[in-house]
Amino acid sequence: MIRAENLKQYLSEVTVQHFPKGVQVFSEGEESNGIMYFVFSGKLQVFKKSGSGEDLILRQIGPGEFFGELALVHPFPRAATIIASSEEVRLGIITRETFLGMGHESPGFLSVLLNTVIRRLTEVEEKISESKEVIHAILNQEEETTTTQNTSQPPNEGEKSSQEKTDAEFIPPEPS
Repeated sequence: MIRAENLKQYLSEVTVQHFPKGVQVFSEGEESNGIMYFVFSGKLQVFKKSGSGEDLILRQIGPGEFFGELALVHPFPRAATIIASSEEVRLGIITRETFLGMGHESPGFLSVLLNTVIRRLTEVEEKISESKEVIHAILNQEEETTTTQNTSQPPNEGEKSSQEKTDAEFIPPEPS
């Protein structure tokens, strides 16, 4: 459990930034800066570029939630674009040093963070699995359509059907 004096120290280290509607907090692919964000007020949208280059809304983030936590443990590029979607957004900025101090003082803090990351990864895996099923169904449907088209087409002029070929090639055995 975090002791009160240490909690005050960590809270004093958290700076607050304000973002008006439409302002980007960070963008997908941007170098991460070792900063995680905690939403005090307002709402934000999480966008990711699709394979065709269009922005897809993945989810919305609101008060009490956090994002950007992977930047605290590894310098991966940002995985998505985050944009303020309400009139005024207040974010707490948690640096790597503050994060490590809070984690040292309170393993419960790390547990909450880890559970959230695991939940998000599970949601992504479920979406990937659903997408694979849809793709598989589309491919099967296309395969069935192609097979049906190939078997229902009449033979070309001058070409015997498979039944005609079989009948013509059949020679009865000679009696013994």
